[in-house]
Amino acid sequence: MKYPSFHHALVSLVLAAQVLAPQSFGTLTSFAALESGDLGQSTSSTANPSGQAPTGVLFVKGHVSVNGNIVKTGFTIFSNSLISTNSGSRALVDFGPLGRIEIRSNSAVVLDLTQVSIDLKSKCGRTKIIVTRGQVRVKSPSTESIPAGKDRTYTGPTEVVTEGTTDLIVDCTGEVGPFVKPGILGVLALIGVGSAIGIGTAVGGGDEGAAPASPVR
Repeated sequence: MKYPSFHHALVSLVLAAQVLAPQSFGTLTSFAALESGDLGQSTSSTANPSGQAPTGVLFVKGHVSVNGNIVKTGFTIFSNSLISTNSGSRALVDFGPLGRIEIRSNSAVVLDLTQVSIDLKSKCGRTKIIVTRGQVRVKSPSTESIPAGKDRTYTGPTEVVTEGTTDLIVDCTGEVGPFVKPGILGVLALIGVGSAIGIGTAVGGGDEGAAPASPVR
């Protein structure tokens, strides 16, 4: 009978939605909000009563490394961290009251943190800085300020310092494709590949004799 196989596929689809939706929704919302400049209240806290440098929370899409080690969403970013992204990958660091920084595809930056600012040094042949909230002070290769809603592109490594709560994007190669937007359509897009495999198995005649499907990565 075909019914057990279809039922199995439907259950798999529901379980996939429950597992993927909460974490993916939060990450995609953070990236989309940074690009639009409408982040609202930060979800993380960097308060440190001991007076030490604050930390940040990392959100990841694709392959991202910190100090040479591949990391996942939720990793803690400390001062003097080197964050690198591969092709098609992005990283977003939430520093609470200091703001948020998105690092786009094929980019690398070192972040030095204080209680009141973030010192960002790009390791790129070309660096585009996009400020969506607050402003940054450029230290090299030129000396100027970039206010919210503006961007600048520089040749070679670039160093900027945030002033107050600041959200900015660092892009060493040019923009990549947009993220799936949050909401039910975004969740369906995230689980679409897995559900297609399950439903295809059901329609094609059940599990008997079928090769095991590889996990969605």
